[in-house]
Parts: sequence; C-alpha cells; structure tokens
Amino acid sequence: MTPLVAWLETAASTDLGPAHYWYEAACPRSRRWLRLPRTTLAEQLAQQLMQQIEAQRLVPFEGKMFGLLIAENHQGDRFVLQAFSGSLQGKPEWPGWVPPIPGRERTRLQEELTLLELQDIRRALQENQQHPNRAALQKAEQVWQDRLDQLKVEQQQRRLQRQQARDQAIAQLSGEALDQRLWELEQAGADDGFARSRLKQARRQALADLQAEVAALDAEWQRLRRRRRAISRALQTAMHQSATLRSFDGVEQAIASLGRLPTGTGDCCLPKLLHWAGVAGLRPLSIAEFWWGPPLGDRQAGQFYGPCRDRCQPILGHLLAGLPPASEEPTELPILYEDADLLAIIKPAGLLSVPGTRGLQQASAIQLLRHQFPDLPIYCVVHRLDQATSGILLVARNRPTQAALFEQFRRRQVHKVYEALLEGRPDRNEGMIDLPLRPDWSRRPYQLVDRDRGRAALTHYRCIGQMGDRCRIELQPITGRTHQLRLHMAHPEGLGQPIVGDDLYGHSSDRLYLHARSIRFQHPSQLDWIELESPTPF
Repeated sequence: MTPLVAWLETAASTDLGPAHYWYEAACPRSRRWLRLPRTTLAEQLAQQLMQQIEAQRLVPFEGKMFGLLIAENHQGDRFVLQAFSGSLQGKPEWPGWVPPIPGRERTRLQEELTLLELQDIRRALQENQQHPNRAALQKAEQVWQDRLDQLKVEQQQRRLQRQQARDQAIAQLSGEALDQRLWELEQAGADDGFARSRLKQARRQALADLQAEVAALDAEWQRLRRRRRAISRALQTAMHQSATLRSFDGVEQAIASLGRLPTGTGDCCLPKLLHWAGVAGLRPLSIAEFWWGPPLGDRQAGQFYGPCRDRCQPILGHLLAGLPPASEEPTELPILYEDADLLAIIKPAGLLSVPGTRGLQQASAIQLLRHQFPDLPIYCVVHRLDQATSGILLVARNRPTQAALFEQFRRRQVHKVYEALLEGRPDRNEGMIDLPLRPDWSRRPYQLVDRDRGRAALTHYRCIGQMGDRCRIELQPITGRTHQLRLHMAHPEGLGQPIVGDDLYGHSSDRLYLHARSIRFQHPSQLDWIELESPTPF
C-alpha cells in the first residue's frame, strides 16, 4: 500500500470531490444496491499516476489498463492502492503495486505446461496449414478444372455445329438418309458425354491419393483444435477454482463459484484493488481505472473506463458486499403502476432487466422485484431495457397478461417514448431513421447496420432542446431491435451523434443518457388504454 501524497496524508476528511461515474451492483446475498464512485480526487491522482507510468516507461509497446483505489482504515487514515491488469512487462508482480489474486500460484505449473503445449499446438496448426500437400492438391485440382472447362467450351462448339447439321439434314434429306444422319449426330453427342465422364473419372483417380492425404491433415487440424480448446478450458477451470476473491463482509469465494466467467477474470485492476483492500481491512472510498499506452479498439490513452462487462461487472456485487448500501439508491425498485395483473417499475441505469448469462451473480430488476413481490411468476417478463438504459419496465403478474402484452408488442401496438442527450446536434430537427440491424457476431454485444441481412429497424426522432453543444432528443422506436436507438443515433447513416455516455458506440460518461420516459398500452383485462410517464432524471 502506498500512502496518499503528503498534502492528503493527515487530512482524513479531505473532500473526494463529486462523483463522475459510479461502479454499481447488487450484493448477491442481501440484494442491496451498492455503489463505489470515481471522484474528482481519484481522477487527479490517476493523472499523477499516468505521469509516473510515462516517466518510468512502464508501457513501452502495448497499452494496458491501470487503476487506483482510495481507501481508509478504521482510524480514518487514507491510503492509495494501485494496480495493473494482467502482467506488466511480462511480470505479474511489481513493488508498490498490489499482487495478483491469491490462488494463482497453485496453478502456476499447470499454466506453464499448458502454455508450452498451446505453443506446440499453434506451431502444429501453422505447419498443418502450410503442408505442401495442400498446395499440391490445390494446384492439381486447378489443372483438372482447366481441362474440364476447356472440354466444356469445345463440346458447346460441337453441340452448336451438330444443331446446325441437324437443321440442314432435316431441310435437305428424307427417309432412311435422314434417319441415318440424325442417328450419327446423336451418337456424336453421346460420345461427347462419355468423354466428359471419362475425364471426370480420370480426375478422381489422379487426385485420390492427394485428397486422402489432405483429408488426414484436416482430421489432424480438427483434433488439434479440440485439444487446444480442452486444455484451455481445463486451465481456466483450475485457475477459477483456485483463485479466491474476498468481499468486504469477509466472504471468500472461488471465482468458479461466481458463475461461468471467461478466462482472465480476476486479472483486471478492479478485482485486485477491491480484494486486497478487503484483506487489509480497508474501506474503499473512490476508484479510477484508465488506459495507458498505444490505443486498442476503443481504448485510448488517458481515458477513464468503467468495469469490463464480461469479467468485472459479474463479480462486482460480491466484491462490494459488506459495504453500506448506496444512500442514493433505493433498496426497492420504484413502482409506477400496480394492479392484480401487472406492474410498471422504474429501472435504474446500470441494472439488468432480467438475469444475464451469469445467473444470480448479476443483479437484475426482476430479481430485486421478487423480493418485493415473492409471488411474482417466472414468466413475468414482457420486454427489456438495455442494462445502461433507465426508465419504465412492464412486468406481468400472470400468464394471460404476459401473453396479451407480448401480442401488443408483436403487433407494434405499444407506444414508447425515450429521451436522450446527444453529443452534438443533428442536421435535421425531426425525421425517421430506417437502418436494418443485426448482431456483429465477431464483436458481441455490438450490433451493426446490414441492409442485406439485417432486420428492419425504424426510429422517429425529434429534437426538443439544446444544452450547450448537446442536443436533447425525443425518440419513438417503431421496432424494438437490440441497441436500436443507440446505433441509430451514432451511425453515420443515422444521426451521426452518439448518445452521451454510450461506451459502445460513443464515449463513456457517468451513465448512458437514455431514459424510457413514457409507455402507452391497452390493459389486457380492463381493456382501457393506460399511459405512464417517468420524468427524465437528467
């Protein structure tokens, strides 16, 4: 642990400054909503750390995430813990930085042996793809294909000649002479067909040995890939079973028990900082994570980022467990409308609508709602909001209501209005965006515009205000595609102005400035039309 700079060491009550971003999650045991801010002070100290990293040339070749945590002990003394993700210049530990999560040392030998075998497999796969038999087969197939193509051209010419000869014979001959001539032409056509069959048979015989050898190479390729996948999964399982994370209520859990998490979980700055703060008996006050070094994807040097969605967000609730619940967040979700058939709640930004792939380790609106309404059925979900989006969420309390509301959504009879802040002002104040969308399978959870294979996506927009360089906009989605509003705003063929705080299609901020403001639908049993409003919180 490194004490704070001198001018803060003796000032336990030094103001942390306002929060610019919140790390948020629900405790997986108490279900209470917990928050940890990134404050002005944390960002200032992070700027100092950036200068130190640059001066010491700790990141000469590739970029990396760094982080620091301001924490205090029971006496009110403050400390700064600092961390880097993964390893730094090939070393997992550096003086003055928090060490890796404990337990990894128990799998160090297995990790080294696995990495060596993975290198061998990588080399074998490369040699397999570069085997001369593959090139030889490709060349031989091309030679035979050229011969078949040439024969086809010659046969087409002869077919045309036979047709001309047939027409001439019909015009000039009759009787047995005509029959004889037509039979000769028919035999010539049959001979051409036999010639093509003989050439194909010769090709099969000539290529058989090479094809068998390449088939064996393909089988070996698949075996090597299966082996690579198996040993990688075995190492991941062993590492997740041996590595433990400590929460602030003293509970230690193996990473494997926190859900099906990807390789590298626990290597990021966030879990390192919070784990070792808990071990040291410190209480976290503020945290900041930033990228330093050459850019990578959307990561830019000197920019602050929140927890990564795949590795850190799913375990954040466990790591923060034991801290006082966030005073700014209710432990129960606000109920906007309630009757025997349905509920309308206001979902806060950062909370999943329904349990994700990590199960109970990631809090969701439905899970929190079940603490308020224990009789809520499992089939209560009607629609969803993105995790980063706040606003009105409908929940059915019985199967007929769910089915009826589903049908209204399917028929596009539910009228929804969102409000957002854009980074800039669009060229037009009002209009319709028609950009078909589909998942970007190589970059989940991103979506992309695809006019050939995408699903129809329509959004009506209307600018309703200006806040400096930012535009306040009203959005009415006609369809309900994943990330539709976010991508329609950010894409150059849409408005070309990302929503403020969109860490996927724009730039990170304290939140995504998108709110589901109103919804209008027909009550399934009462049959009257209901319109609900939730004031925009920004």
